[in-house]
Amino acid sequence: MKKWLSPINLIQCTALILLLGLNVACLGPTLEPHELKTIAITHPHEPLVHGWYVSDLVGTELDRTGTKDISRPLNKALKKLFKMGGGTLYLPAGKYRLDEPVLIPAGTALRGDFTEPTLSKVDPSKNTIICAYYGRNMDDQAQPLFFLDGSSMIDGLVIWYPEQTVENVVPYAPTIRHYKKLSKSALNGTSKNIFLVNAYTGIQLGNKRGVTCIQLMKNIYGTPLCNGIEVWRDADIPRILNVDFNPDYWPSAELEAAAIDAEKVKKHCFEHAAGITYRRCDGSELAHITIRGYHRGLQLSDGHLYEGSIWLDNEGHYINFKITECYDAVWISNIKNHGTQFYNSLLQGERSAVFVENPMHGKECAMFMGCTLSGGQAAIMQSWQAEKNELFSLMFSACTFTSPIDWQGGNLSITDCDFRFEGPHLSIGPDSGQVIIADSRFQGPRTIDNQAGERVKISEARAAYIKPPSYPYQVNKISTYHPPRTQTQVVPAGDGHTDDAHRLQRIMDDMSNRGGGYVVLSPGLYALQSPLIIRENVELRGPLQAWQHLS
Repeated sequence: MKKWLSPINLIQCTALILLLGLNVACLGPTLEPHELKTIAITHPHEPLVHGWYVSDLVGTELDRTGTKDISRPLNKALKKLFKMGGGTLYLPAGKYRLDEPVLIPAGTALRGDFTEPTLSKVDPSKNTIICAYYGRNMDDQAQPLFFLDGSSMIDGLVIWYPEQTVENVVPYAPTIRHYKKLSKSALNGTSKNIFLVNAYTGIQLGNKRGVTCIQLMKNIYGTPLCNGIEVWRDADIPRILNVDFNPDYWPSAELEAAAIDAEKVKKHCFEHAAGITYRRCDGSELAHITIRGYHRGLQLSDGHLYEGSIWLDNEGHYINFKITECYDAVWISNIKNHGTQFYNSLLQGERSAVFVENPMHGKECAMFMGCTLSGGQAAIMQSWQAEKNELFSLMFSACTFTSPIDWQGGNLSITDCDFRFEGPHLSIGPDSGQVIIADSRFQGPRTIDNQAGERVKISEARAAYIKPPSYPYQVNKISTYHPPRTQTQVVPAGDGHTDDAHRLQRIMDDMSNRGGGYVVLSPGLYALQSPLIIRENVELRGPLQAWQHLS
């Protein structure tokens, strides 16, 4: 019978557990795992899965035609995987019906086959397609279709709602929510390579009652019908990378028997939906975001009251955005007085590129560098209470405007910018704060309607001198390594007491000498009494390939 770890043994193996993605929610006895499999998959970034099929864990073959509900055996397999110590469950290509919600427990991952969407028909032989029947007529606080526990992952799924119609769009429970269930905290959940064909609310971080931290969303595509990504209460540093939302994905997928009316989808998204919504968050990083044809591309929205306290403020870096054909590209009501910065982005709206509406406390500040901004009515517009004007500020440097600025309140700074259209260029209302227009260039005669008098300071034009930084990195190559060969050796767990360092080092040395490959640790406990050296062309993995916190 296995015994509990002594404190010294726990300290010796903790670093290895964190690095390799082993679940340590319980450090007591674990179930004996079935043998870990190495499975070749269809995926744009990962050639292999080291994990299990549902049948390996619960002895049930799943229906792959989308006609029979698989939610109970899927939940049973994930729960057993959690009790084994964590790891990856693989759903091969096909259609899978879900009538009930699914919990992805701490330290586990649900992986599927996936091809990057290209506005073409989805191939069921190359994609894992979830047919979602759960959640109809539920609100955004209901239990989600997929509940991601702390330090869990969902990767490589096409999620489609067969009963949703564009003629009568109805609410559904959120598709994915990051929060906590079996873990102690909602840290380091990952959603990546997800195609939200026609989700109502796509991915949520927390909700009115729940706080998350350090979440990752990457390679997210689709036609969300209300909110694509919704951040409720995130305490720190969520990362949202490589997102593409537009109305054409749903009709192009051709998953329904009859064709979807693409013009009705466009009309709904433009009038009723938002690409990304923030309600409260610290220190976000968002990069390579494309949103087309929505009512609001990015909305930095109101905080909310819960149990007598109010959660306010958003801050973050918004890099390489391309928001086009939206009513408002960026809509601001709730940001902090520091830390909101847009870089190298194209912001184009049918009404405005940036619309500021009733800032919650009037002290907000946002900076735009190297951006191109245009709007059908104006590039920048505002609607707010005059008493909140004094401390609100927007700052633009090295930006290009292709339509006018309508500035009616707060402070405005424009430095080294280009107005590439014939005037009028700016309208500055009588309730404006301090306005500085420095070193900027205007097409044709400079035309400014100044109703704020001496609060407006203007310097002469000069040659461009600010060079915005470029961000050419590819998000799918960051911190990603693959050995030159796919050969794999699965290592059985130790007992948590006997030193495993010599055994593991010998296996990795041998793999390196044979040209490289994967050394994969089975779920369980490993004690290290000396350091390990990861040799050339070798990747040392646990059964879960996702970032982890001890939880």
